[in-house]
Amino acid sequence: DAFAATPCHGKHVAVLGDMFELGERSLELHRKVFAHAMALKIPLVIGVGETSSQCLCHLVYKDLRSLKRKFRLDVSAGDLVLLKASHSMELGKLLED
Repeated sequence: DAFAATPCHGKHVAVLGDMFELGERSLELHRKVFAHAMALKIPLVIGVGETSSQCLCHLVYKDLRSLKRKFRLDVSAGDLVLLKASHSMELGKLLED
């Protein structure tokens, strides 16, 4: 909610990856997070990973490598980007280069 309410000069981009700590209800909880992001009308919600790719969002990538090849096309200067996933998903690598 705080991310969606934060002003920016471009668009809001939520990159949501797999969260491995969620246990047996993992898919259900992932779907709730993605549904909430979509309900907030975040202009670009991107799912990354096996579980996240089964959730409602604007773009889906099975792995970080696939996303990284196209990420610079999806975002522009002035966009506000949220990265949320398990640390082992290594979403921070999107900021390299």
